[in-house]
Amino acid sequence: MENRLCVFDERGVECDDGWFELIDGLAHAAEDEIECLAQRCVPRDQWPRVIQIKQKFGMLRFRLWGPRSAALKALILMIEEESWRTCEGCGHSSGLAARENWPVCVRCRMVLESKYRRSARLSREAHAESHEKLTVMLAQRSE
Repeated sequence: MENRLCVFDERGVECDDGWFELIDGLAHAAEDEIECLAQRCVPRDQWPRVIQIKQKFGMLRFRLWGPRSAALKALILMIEEESWRTCEGCGHSSGLAARENWPVCVRCRMVLESKYRRSARLSREAHAESHEKLTVMLAQRSE
């Protein structure tokens, strides 16, 4: 059974630090809305809950469960759009160079590409090493 009183699902925040200011603004807006609901004695199980914060198709996705005001819905849409113009890695909003459908600045793109190249090289090396070990093991078995 789903725990609707849980603040986050088990994945938490699934994006880089560059969007912190955007997420922080949305979190404060959600808190303000919850405070208004609390003052009106709305039961806790009817308050909006953040269920997911992630990057999808190059944009921030801020998902809530439960009712929310039109103003909060509009703010979420506006911030999600703003994320497309903000580097997910560092938060800069100029000099973006989209990489595989997500916005990153030139510096962060270079860092990411370096990580991917290093990861691919290590993966190839690990595969070659594993293949060599398997070949030796099979040769020893056939003796």
